Amino acid sequence: MYRKTASPERYMFFFGNRYPICFSFTVRLKGRLNEDLLRQALNILKQRHPLLSARTIMDEKKQQFITDRGSAGFEMRRFTSGTRPWESLVLELLGTPFPLETGPFVRFGLRECDKETELYAVFHHATADGVAGVTLFRDLFTILSGDTPMDPVSDRGVYLYDALTPEVRAALSKQEKPAWASDKPEIKGEAVILPYTAPDFKIHTMELGQDTVNALLAHTKTLGVTVNALLGAVFLRSYADVFAPQTGYTRTIQLPVDCRKYIEEEHRNAIGAFNSIIKMPIDCSPQRSFAEMAAEIAEKIKDHIGNYRDIQDFYHFNGFFDDVSDPEAMMCEFKPDPLDYDFSLSNLGRINLAPRYGEWEIRSIFGPTFSAVNGEQVIGLNTHNGIMRFTYIYDKALFPEQTGTGIWESAFTRLNELLARA
Repeated sequence: MYRKTASPERYMFFFGNRYPICFSFTVRLKGRLNEDLLRQALNILKQRHPLLSARTIMDEKKQQFITDRGSAGFEMRRFTSGTRPWESLVLELLGTPFPLETGPFVRFGLRECDKETELYAVFHHATADGVAGVTLFRDLFTILSGDTPMDPVSDRGVYLYDALTPEVRAALSKQEKPAWASDKPEIKGEAVILPYTAPDFKIHTMELGQDTVNALLAHTKTLGVTVNALLGAVFLRSYADVFAPQTGYTRTIQLPVDCRKYIEEEHRNAIGAFNSIIKMPIDCSPQRSFAEMAAEIAEKIKDHIGNYRDIQDFYHFNGFFDDVSDPEAMMCEFKPDPLDYDFSLSNLGRINLAPRYGEWEIRSIFGPTFSAVNGEQVIGLNTHNGIMRFTYIYDKALFPEQTGTGIWESAFTRLNELLARA
């Protein structure tokens, strides 16, 4: 694999050298998994997914390329068994920069706990998304169990724009180009390399058992909304309780969207960053029910996706730096993006992982846990083997810890009360 980086990739690589732009998964396995065995499986896996072992190259004309040739081996940290909570180990892995020139853009951690193993994986968001993380584990555990991944996959390591189907590309090409796509700041000097800084993160977690998950699924079916919409409504109400007295009852949620439905079939099982984001303001007035709020979220999601509004920004940003002499110097002139949403809700839904692979049983999996920088707050969740697991991450400097704890606990108290009345 050897290709020019797309503008969104280059953007994330540049700012990912200033602060973490990455996400993690934590998998607890019943059974021992040693480093040698893991490395053997990863060396097989990187032939199938070249972006796993990628690095970047900058030429004399300041053109940036991404390749899997000559990259370093996978970073593997071994943690000693002990009393440190797994969340603190994840934060250690999240807070370390990825070396662009040597790669790769995923690192791993291992900790043995009695007869179990905790496996950590942290991905640079420029080359992977949450669905890609699940793909890695599925293919990795398949290889470890002695089998061969059967899903067809492209090994070209393409970016989202280049993987779009002709129909989607044609529809997007007819849309009016947004004003920001031509609004490029003046380059005023050489690129400035700032020191890498990572926030002091706080992570909260939660698990919902099978009975609660089944009740949630049944209630959303009755309401005619998605689980994502109802959970979004519940979390928004908890945010409104805290922040509405100062900033009003219109709260905004950000939702990552899986764009694999827009790309060619051969790329849909590949590891890559094939996601986009949508944001929507929601009326969270106290008199509105969760059903009304969830219905508004669900309707706005349909509107965004139906009009390709979920992907149009990524489409138009793809070639943003093509005619720029020094993209890194230009990015130094970018103004900070306004934080115009309360939180991001990244729900992977039911993930495609078996309960067991050979001698290893998956006891739990938490993720995606995203680095929440520049004031972000991110809720990540997945459902595996009937259990729904959540993480909530934010910078401790945002507010007192009891505020974050209060938001988190009140949301699940409300959810349980809602399901009890259903």
